[in-house]
Amino acid sequence: YSTLNVDTFKLSDVKLFPNPSDGNTITVSSKENLRLTFFDILGKKVLESTSNSTNKTVDVSKLRAGMFFVKLENETGSTTKKFIMK
Repeated sequence: YSTLNVDTFKLSDVKLFPNPSDGNTITVSSKENLRLTFFDILGKKVLESTSNSTNKTVDVSKLRAGMFFVKLENETGSTTKKFIMK
């Protein structure tokens, strides 16, 4: 028998860049299909988006300057990242 080598995808390894951002879009460093939910510091949902292997950019032009928490979700779990909009 041989061992099947499978690259394990970790949500904690996903990067959002540029961070901080002062532009209209950010890029998600993942080949996985992800759902991104942006929350302000009070916990209010302010933006939802998706990212996949063909579309890795997220339009953040509607966000005001400030700090946000981004919940990244796929079919196996979720993690939260900090994001700053200048």
